[in-house]
Amino acid sequence: PLLKAEILKTMQEWGQEILTGAYQIDNVWAQAFSVLSYCRMLQSLATGTVQSKTRGAAWAKKALDPKWGPLIADALAGRVNQYTRYYLPADPDNVQLTQAFIRYALEEAPKLAGVAE
Repeated sequence: PLLKAEILKTMQEWGQEILTGAYQIDNVWAQAFSVLSYCRMLQSLATGTVQSKTRGAAWAKKALDPKWGPLIADALAGRVNQYTRYYLPADPDNVQLTQAFIRYALEEAPKLAGVAE
């Protein structure tokens, strides 16, 4: 219960920072990092275990709405030489999709955690 509560809190707080622009996801690294981190947190809520971002993404592609599959696949592809991508601007469409994905994740999180919102 403590792990799930901590994850839910982190998702809410970080999600608000991203959605208000306090945490910028306008570079390729941050945008992909956000997507993969939310996949991982959702998987942790569903399974009660913390695994890698890669495993979280694989789980998300199977367990979440299929419309997020391309965004997740793109984020995974961005892990190759990921730290060189910090100064590369993110595709504005991917930034908007990432914000939408985070909104979706925030809606799904309490259900996956087994708690009422």
